[in-house]
Amino acid sequence: MHGETVGVQGDGEWLPGRVLWEYDDRGRRRALVSVETSAGLVHRQLHWYDELLRGPRVLELPMRRALASR
Repeated sequence: MHGETVGVQGDGEWLPGRVLWEYDDRGRRRALVSVETSAGLVHRQLHWYDELLRGPRVLELPMRRALASR
């Protein structure tokens, strides 16, 4: 759903992302997901909704604050 925090598979690991927009593509849901890397780069990618990791297993950490405090 819109605004939901999800996990996205990238570079061999799950990255936290946020669903910006979703739509039905011939009976299968697609989602536009915004993903921020630890370097601060923001990517927006389309994913099949059923291939995203959803639920309480997704942990979003404030990476920028942690790196800035060093």
